[in-house]
Amino acid sequence: MRLHTKQTISFCLNAVRKGLKMQGLSYAQVAEVMGVSEATIKRMLHDDSIRFDRLLTLCNLAKLSMAELMAQAEEKPASHSYFTDAQDAAFANYPQLLAFFSLLAFEKQSPDDIAHTYDLSPSECYLYLRALENIGLIKLLKDDKVQFLFNLPIGFSPTSLVLKRTLIDKVNRSLETFFSEPESEDFALVKPLHLPTNVHIKMLEELSQIVDKYAQMSEVFGHEGDAVTREVLIMNYLDVPEPELALKPVPKM
Repeated sequence: MRLHTKQTISFCLNAVRKGLKMQGLSYAQVAEVMGVSEATIKRMLHDDSIRFDRLLTLCNLAKLSMAELMAQAEEKPASHSYFTDAQDAAFANYPQLLAFFSLLAFEKQSPDDIAHTYDLSPSECYLYLRALENIGLIKLLKDDKVQFLFNLPIGFSPTSLVLKRTLIDKVNRSLETFFSEPESEDFALVKPLHLPTNVHIKMLEELSQIVDKYAQMSEVFGHEGDAVTREVLIMNYLDVPEPELALKPVPKM
């Protein structure tokens, strides 16, 4: 499958759920056909990591073409959602909470797996889960199971405090690396530009298109062994005039 795989599968599953309903098929009937439990079918229909063969079977039962659905999904713009201000503030104040959430939501690790890997006690793991529940990202179920209360893709808004702190940290670390390793492959370009607003906007659009082009290539090459991780940071800001040069007092020589 091509880029945005999880988004594509989520799009297909949403269409399958509607298709099964239109065909008058209950979860119990689908479960019987596929030889699994009804609970498994319910999970399967919301699992963006579902096996290809199972997704194909579900499409067939819903009288849908999987190829056509995927083509539609690739053409459909991503419906991106953002963390709320309260969620952003919680992650900014407690970076470890964001790390726990990322493992849980993006890497699909169970609470038990996270606790085992990071040596968390059951009570410590529970506190993380309750914190995520308190800011409305999950709902705690029985046996420490969780229900996600958000849709992927999700991220930080342009005004996010977490994003600002992360950017500041990246800029500082990048500058340290750049100046401490002058023989490295790092590249920096500072170019003051005097441009009309419309020309300036056109330049930014072209830069964005170039970066997007190579970002898509990155998703392909990222699975190959010779790919090297690099980061590109483009900053655009209004120039702040230097303070006027003061020649007094005159230094004593």
